[in-house]
Amino acid sequence: MLSSSAFDYINVLDKAADASWLRESTLANNIANATDRKSTRLNSSHR
Repeated sequence: MLSSSAFDYINVLDKAADASWLRESTLANNIANATDRKSTRLNSSHR
């Protein structure tokens, strides 16, 4: 049986993994949005 400290440790690791996944997906979305905005701006200036 797991001791409570081992359980806490696993819980912390779980939360950390969730946080880093969220951070990475947010970063990826921001980068995608930034490049989308850039290309729209470029396209509109060429018209």
